[in-house]
Amino acid sequence: MNWEAIGSVGEIIGALAVLVTLIYLAIQVRHTRHAQQAAAIRANRLERREYHTAVRDSPYIPIIMSKLESGDELTAEEEHRLVQHNAATWSLLYSEWIQTQLHWQGQFQTSQSTTISFVIAEPRHLEFFEQIGRQLYPKEFIDYVQGLLDENNKISHTS
Repeated sequence: MNWEAIGSVGEIIGALAVLVTLIYLAIQVRHTRHAQQAAAIRANRLERREYHTAVRDSPYIPIIMSKLESGDELTAEEEHRLVQHNAATWSLLYSEWIQTQLHWQGQFQTSQSTTISFVIAEPRHLEFFEQIGRQLYPKEFIDYVQGLLDENNKISHTS
């Protein structure tokens, strides 16, 4: 066997080693991406649970919501708490929307449009979005919410 043949065999073995390494790296990248998606989904679900627990256990929000439903006037402190509650609500919805855009919603995804439709049914939530959210969030999210608003308006006009 001459040196050229030995060199050719070495090149083939080297090329195979590079190919095996690339396949291994592709598998590792895919695995890491899935792990990151799962972590993001878990974090979002934890955020959602904490949000709902905080609303449930709040000594203020149920009173404020009851006042809104009955048409009673809110105090200045209640108005401030309502703004903060609306900020937290829209922040959570935006976070979930981002996950849908990344296709990271997970197997147990809540219906984004149903959740937002529920939120915009409360005029003060919608008022927050109109006054603050339209300046705060990116155009794509605003367009998404506007589409839901338009859809809700069509449904309410045909009912």
